[in-house]
Amino acid sequence: MQSFGAAFMADVADVRASGNTLVVELTEPAPSLPARLATPYFCAVPPDTPIDPEGVDAVPSAGPYYVASHEPNKSLVLRRNPGYAGYRAQRPREIRYTMGVSPERAVQMVETGAVDYLSDAGDADTALPADLNARFEKRYGPHSAAARAGRQQYFTTPGLSVFYLLFNTRRPLFADARMRRAVNFAIDRRALAATPGLPATARPTDQYIPPGIPGFEDAAIYPLGGPDLRAARRLAGRRRREATLYTCTNPNCTRNAETLKQNLAAIGIELDVGQFPVPVLLNLPGDPHANYDLITIGYIADYADPFNFINFLFAPGSELRSPVVSIGSGFEARMAAAARLTGEKRRRAYARLDRDLAAGPAPVAAFANGTVKHFFSPRVGCQFEHPIYGIDLAALCLRDNRGG
Repeated sequence: MQSFGAAFMADVADVRASGNTLVVELTEPAPSLPARLATPYFCAVPPDTPIDPEGVDAVPSAGPYYVASHEPNKSLVLRRNPGYAGYRAQRPREIRYTMGVSPERAVQMVETGAVDYLSDAGDADTALPADLNARFEKRYGPHSAAARAGRQQYFTTPGLSVFYLLFNTRRPLFADARMRRAVNFAIDRRALAATPGLPATARPTDQYIPPGIPGFEDAAIYPLGGPDLRAARRLAGRRRREATLYTCTNPNCTRNAETLKQNLAAIGIELDVGQFPVPVLLNLPGDPHANYDLITIGYIADYADPFNFINFLFAPGSELRSPVVSIGSGFEARMAAAARLTGEKRRRAYARLDRDLAAGPAPVAAFANGTVKHFFSPRVGCQFEHPIYGIDLAALCLRDNRGG
């Protein structure tokens, strides 16, 4: 399989189809398989489906809608799948996407009712300006008069991503877990999440598993509303130190670097900042000889399973684990054991790992989860928030003229 999705199927030994039954045989048990198969990369299709480097539109779908037409980066039309017999909704007869519209123009079209829905999809290129976010929260959000009347138009759903400071434990300053925890107490997560650098919009966090992923349990580990300098100074001590931060070159990264300089100065760390284009920055965590003490980085889920965050980022042998990470053999054994579990035992094991990793060895300082903004015209209702996939467009309905 020559696609990005091939990386998630390295343990597949055989695939067989018999009637309506698809059998996927693995080299060893893998409880993460259902989550992997639920990603956009995988869909059972007829064996005679043509192979086309440009993509094939006319393929039967297993879901409630199929692609009726598609112009890359311009438009997409979905229509009800007449062969679908599942439990998911199929309320709209047709769903039409238009890409490439500026945020300002899109907002105007939704407010006037020319179109029904706008999403920033967590993309910085389509993000709503910050002043519009504040205005929409007040006028159309969950605490607005519109929401109290049952006509909320503005929604924020979790993006399956986490943004964090990675500590270089191969350099002296952050070889000590106490100093890593000191930084966790010292940083202003609310300010960092307001301009997180890589995602378009974000919420503060101190955890590694994002909301929506099985295994997330809200835990109070570090402060989300501002620094706890008393706890940070108790861990950091009185010595004056110097550290190097690597971050990206966009304006949000620059603002966050200034926030971090102020935060760490309060616990005696003078921060020198190096900035790199995002493609360069993303490769630096894999360099064991890079001369940084801290680096701002982020990770977006490949699939909705806690393994994809905890094990991918911190387990030995993972391609995504940075060589500068240090967590100890006890945690490595716990991650390997959690990966073999299923169901509720798996969820609980990863929730404990999430909490204990952050509070103990603290290999990173998580500060933000990405979010996705959704803005609807007044005539749209029935917004159902799926914990993983956001707003379910197939469940949307149109209000009648009486407001019902």
